[in-house]
Amino acid sequence: MRTKNHEVKTENNKLIMHLKQARASRDHLRGMMEQERLQTKSLISNIINSSVDFRKSKFYSLEERLAIINLVDSSSLQNKYIISCLGTNYSTYLGWIYRYRKDGAGALRIQQSRGSQINRIPDTIRKTVIEYKKQCPYLSATHIAAIILEKHGQFIAGDSVRNILKKQR
Repeated sequence: MRTKNHEVKTENNKLIMHLKQARASRDHLRGMMEQERLQTKSLISNIINSSVDFRKSKFYSLEERLAIINLVDSSSLQNKYIISCLGTNYSTYLGWIYRYRKDGAGALRIQQSRGSQINRIPDTIRKTVIEYKKQCPYLSATHIAAIILEKHGQFIAGDSVRNILKKQR
């Protein structure tokens, strides 16, 4: 009977030692995470309070985007918190990450906009609108749009006709 009690006590002592070691490891990790969190917070506040305006324009440069991605990836803080501290939308950051992981750093370059060429009304239709208005000044913009659709097979909205006529004046 005595040996059984002794075995139970020994087993309990082993479990207690393992528990203490696990707690010590956990506390050590928490301390390291807290230290990293404070360092990241300090870095973010230095960026925000630096004499250089981090958001000087609508766009971040390639280097700034890469720096933000590296900062967020290396930090233990929540991504959304860091991104909001830097003054960027989280969805913008997710777009950067997607392009960076898919095509590399070159994909983060600022893309030149193509302008509004996609929805531009052809010049021939613009001239036709102006001719119809000159021939029949009493026609409404909606009526002119209907005539162009009927005779030329090209759809144009009444508002677009109004805008063309407004710019023509």
